[in-house]
Amino acid sequence: MMVYSQSYYEDIRCRLRGLIEALAGLLPVDTFHFVSEELDANELGLSLEVLVDELEETGTEVPWGVVSELAALADDMGMSINVRARLRGQCIGGGAS
Repeated sequence: MMVYSQSYYEDIRCRLRGLIEALAGLLPVDTFHFVSEELDANELGLSLEVLVDELEETGTEVPWGVVSELAALADDMGMSINVRARLRGQCIGGGAS
């Protein structure tokens, strides 16, 4: 089992918080509150999964930079979700090819 430093978790938490704030106007209010609460409870993986699931299920258009950061977070956390593939058709802005 891999053990990470407190600074690793703080970095992930801060990056997720920034994404939640960036997506606030695109997410249903209840999802925004749920993800924020889970993040506050240190449920980092669940927070990321819920964000991606909600964006995919609602078909919300997402800036490519946000998709790239979600994907980078998933990679950094060792998660097996393919964010870019799941949200590719919903990307707006450059880099979605």
